[in-house]
Amino acid sequence: MRAAPTALTVIPALMIREAIVVNGRAVGGYAWAILEPVLGIALLTLVFSAISSVPPIGAVYPLFYATGYLPFLFWSQAQARLMGSARSSKALLEHSSVTIPDVLISRILLAAITSAVVMTLIYAAIRLIWAPQERIDIASMSGAFVMTGLLAFGVGTLNAGIAGLFPTWEKIWGIGSRPLFMISGVFFPFLMLPETLRTGLWWNPLVHVVGMTREAVYAGYDASYVSPAYVLGFSALAAITGLALLLSSDRVRD
Repeated sequence: MRAAPTALTVIPALMIREAIVVNGRAVGGYAWAILEPVLGIALLTLVFSAISSVPPIGAVYPLFYATGYLPFLFWSQAQARLMGSARSSKALLEHSSVTIPDVLISRILLAAITSAVVMTLIYAAIRLIWAPQERIDIASMSGAFVMTGLLAFGVGTLNAGIAGLFPTWEKIWGIGSRPLFMISGVFFPFLMLPETLRTGLWWNPLVHVVGMTREAVYAGYDASYVSPAYVLGFSALAAITGLALLLSSDRVRD
């Protein structure tokens, strides 16, 4: 008698399926996962280097913007994939062996693996070409990466729960969250801002994960404002609330 599927077998299968859906079977789909952040960093470097020859931190613009853009992109793409879980996985959820936590975990794991590979390649290239003197603290960078993933899981799960009740929420969030790119520290070191702005922006958890990332790259970076406890608490509360909404929603079980 064949054993019933478990999470250990279901989640890898869902990850493979998700990889095909997101990137397709062609090499071009995976190449775009690297090309998109490279183009984003290149554009930021081109624009701001025309204004000033020296970045706010360090000696080269590509590294400075990579430490802001890459964690933000990881968070943005991962939470977006999780937000669409309830809508795009209805057929899968009809199978008794597949649960909504399985779908959420498979999506965040795939996003994390993809982003980890992309970030490693980009940071290695930047160091090799522009900043061989910089020494990245691998342990601190890993901690910042995990924190970013947890934040993406929490926000994505919460949005999935809300979208399960109110389908138009995906569009509302898509528009309403756009300013986050401007106010999450991608363009500026947090402590360079006026205190009145810092007081309000501190509550944006993305400011903390970007700060953690920059602390891992720049030895002299002042990240005294960063609170991992706040990010963990925010992520946990969002994830628990989102899961409660998803598991209680009749839409998930339609």
